[in-house]
Amino acid sequence: MRKKIIRAAGHATRWTTYVGVALLLMGVVVYVAARLWLPTLMSDKNRIEQTLSKLSGQQIVIERIEPHWDGAFPGVAVHGVQIVPAGQAQPSVVLEQVRVTMSLVPLLQGRIGIHRLVVVRPRISLERRQDKRYRISGFVPTANGPKVTDGRFAA
Repeated sequence: MRKKIIRAAGHATRWTTYVGVALLLMGVVVYVAARLWLPTLMSDKNRIEQTLSKLSGQQIVIERIEPHWDGAFPGVAVHGVQIVPAGQAQPSVVLEQVRVTMSLVPLLQGRIGIHRLVVVRPRISLERRQDKRYRISGFVPTANGPKVTDGRFAA
């Protein structure tokens, strides 16, 4: 009986070691791939500006983008972000730097999730209008905007 337990423990230890080494190798491959892939984002600055401008309906101007790492978490640091509302010449929102760190689990699933978002020295003003809508630095809220009932500010 004792030999069976020792043999079972030996098998369990061996398979645990194999699984641990396999997970470690997968982590190393993902880490190296992210280290090699992240700098290629910098060449897509114009496409990123166009996509963000299209999504927001405002002109987005980015001075430069560079990869950064927050421990084991990959991310990007975006410098000199300016948001220019339609019909205006001056930017209404200026962000000196935005650092976005991505979550690892969504990345492994092929999605993008934010682990940490840091905004450095933003220049923005926020006011609440009498009709209980918010106005941000020269942006006029649209009448057909989404109606939010659950209290979420981001929506």
